[in-house]
Amino acid sequence: DSRRRGLLLIGAAIVLTGLNLRTAVNSIGPVLQELESGLGLSSGLAGLVTSLPVICFAALSFAGPPLSARYRDSHILAGAMLAMAGGMALRAVAGSFWLFVVGTVVAMTGGALGNVLLPSLVKRHFPHRTGLLVGAYSTAMAVGAAIASVATAPIAAATGSEGWRWGLGIWAAFALLAALPWLAVPAAPRGSHSRPTVRMR
Repeated sequence: DSRRRGLLLIGAAIVLTGLNLRTAVNSIGPVLQELESGLGLSSGLAGLVTSLPVICFAALSFAGPPLSARYRDSHILAGAMLAMAGGMALRAVAGSFWLFVVGTVVAMTGGALGNVLLPSLVKRHFPHRTGLLVGAYSTAMAVGAAIASVATAPIAAATGSEGWRWGLGIWAAFALLAALPWLAVPAAPRGSHSRPTVRMR
């Protein structure tokens, strides 16, 4: 029925989002040397690049609850995944360090929102299967992080002299894919508080 389909869609969206939450972070390390060379970075600026994810996650994680109180969660997470996709694409084509920083901050904004909102989403929509869904998206997060760590350097090596751009940018496609199911989640009808497990604010 429609309720079951709605739950399946939300569950798939949660897992796909988890898969993408660490790709923007874990794809930098394998091509950091090529990135330094390509953008002419000093060791200090390269160190700032590796620190940006931690800074962004700490600074932006507080934005999740206020946004969730005002907008539908499905729209926030669709926006978060689109921000990740746009940020990763921007830093892949960046011609300067500061443009790369902007792309990274945009991507990390999406990652921070997803990181903050997913646990509460699981509790709200799957109150009787919280452990299962938390395990599923945590596993997806670990898998996505591992794939980005392992695959980024080979992709960069296979795509030419500025292959680091492809190595970083390819993950934008997966974030874009993760936005689609959130966009497809229907709004809950008014007065549907009796069914909180399928309600998207």
